[in-house]
Amino acid sequence: MCSSLPWLRSLPLLALIIANNAFAAEGDLLKPRIVDWMSESIRAIAFNSDGTILAVAPKENDFWLADPATAKKTADIKALGGPSNFLFAGPKPDLLYSVEGFLVRLVNLKSGQDVATYGSSFGISGNGVLSGDGKTLAVCSVPGGLELLLADLGRSLSILPASDAPPNGEDWKTISVAFAADGKQAAGGRPHGKVYLWNIEGVKAKDTITIEAHAGAAEGLAFTPAGLVSLGRDGKVKTWNLADGKEISTHDFESPLERGWLLADGQVAAILRKPGAGEIQLHRLPTKTSEPAKLIGTINIADVFDGFPIRTREFVVPHLVLAPGGKYLAVAIQAGQEELTNARVGIYDVADIMPKMMVPQGPSNSTVADNSDSLPKTTPAPQPVPRAEQEARTWQTADGMFSVEAQLVSFANGLVKLKRADNGKVITIKITQLSADDQAFLKSKR
Repeated sequence: MCSSLPWLRSLPLLALIIANNAFAAEGDLLKPRIVDWMSESIRAIAFNSDGTILAVAPKENDFWLADPATAKKTADIKALGGPSNFLFAGPKPDLLYSVEGFLVRLVNLKSGQDVATYGSSFGISGNGVLSGDGKTLAVCSVPGGLELLLADLGRSLSILPASDAPPNGEDWKTISVAFAADGKQAAGGRPHGKVYLWNIEGVKAKDTITIEAHAGAAEGLAFTPAGLVSLGRDGKVKTWNLADGKEISTHDFESPLERGWLLADGQVAAILRKPGAGEIQLHRLPTKTSEPAKLIGTINIADVFDGFPIRTREFVVPHLVLAPGGKYLAVAIQAGQEELTNARVGIYDVADIMPKMMVPQGPSNSTVADNSDSLPKTTPAPQPVPRAEQEARTWQTADGMFSVEAQLVSFANGLVKLKRADNGKVITIKITQLSADDQAFLKSKR
């Protein structure tokens, strides 16, 4: 009987894999923890730099903080220059940038007080991002380019201008931004689909490459080892050569998008299809041009309104953000109906499906000072990784029914520890349950 059911022999290994969250079914529906608060609308959401605090800017002037592990509201931060239109992580876990009209604030999340403020003469039209060394802040500027500021908001360093005139007033705005880890390139995307790639010398634009990227808003940008990746509302993800701006590859989701985001350093696309399909899809982007994108998870938008009376299933997703390290995904979702609109935030644990985040290059120490004495002023350099752990390979069970790409961590006393290549989790398996080739590989490492 057992010989006719070979899958039974793999049950011990399967139990180990499940216990270690080793596998997630393709496209599994993710369930939210719902923040215990709602507003008529939500202007922005952001995690702090270590992903332990979620900040939410509602329609009202103040923004508030929540614990992503429990979805409980923990504090209110008073507005200074009006409602927060954009929020993004500061150079330390205790710090957060808030954009309020023409004013950029650097706020201490413990005290609720401003560490520094900067008044932009042009206005900020979109999000912002820190350089890899934590010294320079790039923010989307209304004139159509990017504005570079000192991370401590001491002064403006330069404007990175667009290289051509937009066709209409709304397209002056820059809506997406990316900053290369080495600080030598930056990119900005526009509502009309163009992407501007700036080569930076010092803090000034040495030259600008204009890329006719998308037939719809250029919503997401990310610098990756393969090149500059862009995601457009036309439903296409494209990779561009950093030297000349030429197209390297295109992956097509085969329909326009209502919204789109690039996550995990450009390794994952989160898409909301147009017309709204009622769910957000998370796709792992391929590393080779011949491979398709892989669906790794879905979010039912309506789940955050369970128990709330909704007459019409009309949903808007104004913001979506991934925590540093890839543990949590926060989604602001707005539901509309006659004379009543409400917005809520759902927090999803995505650690098991997100790829390991790329490590930024350059020093990690920050030059921004604040009044917090709870944080170290320097970050220790990472220790070298043993060579055996640097090389990922495909491991397979003896019956051939299960396989995983992973790095060898250690093996002893009949057990082997492997670190999954896709999410960094360490799993433990009996050596005797591995294939003959894998066992021979381990013997060669003794």
